[in-house]
Amino acid sequence: MDNKALAETYVDMYIYICDYYETKSTAQPTTAEASIIFEQTCKRIISDLIGKQRSGGGSTQTTQNFDKPTERQIKWATDLGCHKPEGFSRKELSAWIMENK
Repeated sequence: MDNKALAETYVDMYIYICDYYETKSTAQPTTAEASIIFEQTCKRIISDLIGKQRSGGGSTQTTQNFDKPTERQIKWATDLGCHKPEGFSRKELSAWIMENK
């Protein structure tokens, strides 16, 4: 997708978020509220895409036993909304958790 198409997609998504919010609360969201919703939605979409990519073709890095995420990391990432956290290495999942907490 080129930059123009990507920008248009993000604008459309932002408008959709504002319209959807208005149908639920009968008021337009503040700029801060809309920005937070937009940012979290983008993070979720990107996480899902990364998860799908990893589950389809596996990680490009070889993951040895000591590189696998811990059960605690997997639970925490799952609680934060990560799909397929076991597809990450320990270091990758740690970075994902830091970005999404």
